Amino acid sequence: MEKNYNKLVRDNIPDIIEQNGEKPVIEFLNNNDYKKELLNKLKEECNEVISAENQEELLNELADVYEVLNALAHIQNKSMDDVVKIAEQKKLKRGGFEKKIYLKKVVTKNTKIKISIFLVIINILIELYFFKYINAFLFLKFYFVVYYHLLMI
Repeated sequence: MEKNYNKLVRDNIPDIIEQNGEKPVIEFLNNNDYKKELLNKLKEECNEVISAENQEELLNELADVYEVLNALAHIQNKSMDDVVKIAEQKKLKRGGFEKKIYLKKVVTKNTKIKISIFLVIINILIELYFFKYINAFLFLKFYFVVYYHLLMI
């Protein structure tokens, strides 16, 4: 009987399999495949972090994630100290997650649309003033009302 795994495993796993009286079938990966399989392993380990049912499991899975991150850093000729340094810089600039902030949405004021609306309305007011449908006082009043309301949108 055989069971297929087709995944990257820790260095001592083949020895452990042999100690259990089984025969592992392995291959050594080239650098490109190694990186690809490390990324697959990272996904696998992150899913196991999510599925952890208690603190001990969670810590074990986080340790596995750490080991994969360490290997990914290593193939880039970097260390986890380099990763930690960058993480600290990002934390200083953007903050951490201590405040438990959950961003629901961002409302963007579309300046181009507001300017277009403002210009259309001002052109209408100019025409109304030019054809004597409104006087200078009403023109200025409408102008400032429109301007104020568009600022508030």
